[in-house]
Amino acid sequence: MTRNQKIALIGSLLAGSGLVASAASLPPTNAVEAITLTLMVTSQGPTSTNDVSTNSSVKTSTIKNSEVIAAIGKFLGSNYTASAKLLEINPVTFETQIVSTTKHGVVTTKTNLYAYATKLGSIVIQEGTNRTDVTDFFVGTGTSTNSAVESVEIQNGLPLKDVKYKIDNVVCTIPGNPTNSFSLQGYSVRSFANVTAPRGGTVGLYFQNVSPLIGTTGNGGVAVGTLSIGQPVTFDYPKP
Repeated sequence: MTRNQKIALIGSLLAGSGLVASAASLPPTNAVEAITLTLMVTSQGPTSTNDVSTNSSVKTSTIKNSEVIAAIGKFLGSNYTASAKLLEINPVTFETQIVSTTKHGVVTTKTNLYAYATKLGSIVIQEGTNRTDVTDFFVGTGTSTNSAVESVEIQNGLPLKDVKYKIDNVVCTIPGNPTNSFSLQGYSVRSFANVTAPRGGTVGLYFQNVSPLIGTTGNGGVAVGTLSIGQPVTFDYPKP
């Protein structure tokens, strides 16, 4: 089930539970999730020969956010500093939701401001206040050939739990830079959580952790590591 299908399902459950949506009282915003990548790479080193022997060696290196950002920046002609960040941007729109529940014949009404991250996030590099969309460098990430195993809990019409387990692909292709390009697979746990927004309201977001993550780099190296998408979460709001 895709994320948009999931939102449609949750929406139908909300409607069936007495939940009513009216005009939004908070402006649309972006939920911004941090991406953290750490890979240890073992690749072929130099080979030396003499009259009696041939010696081949291996070398180890790391690929983290900084290496990926620098490599993409070089391709784009941008010289990013150490403060540049790799982020996932999820557009969200708040709705006023009126939830009515009945217990022992007593009807209780509660008003919530709620939003779902209904679109798949785009990936950006942020330097200061400037953002560059680099999603195209990660085409293939998030795809999977296996079906997911999932646990979902909805209470009083609101999602409390949604955890999906599967084997996910994580791909980065940087033209002219095979050292920092990679094609990996890993054990992915994607979980739903409700996050309180700074201006009020609650946002339903998905957090992901892929570990262990294994595969190869573009230059034939063997890579192992982790990927997380989630904390810290920040929000964009238009200026008053």
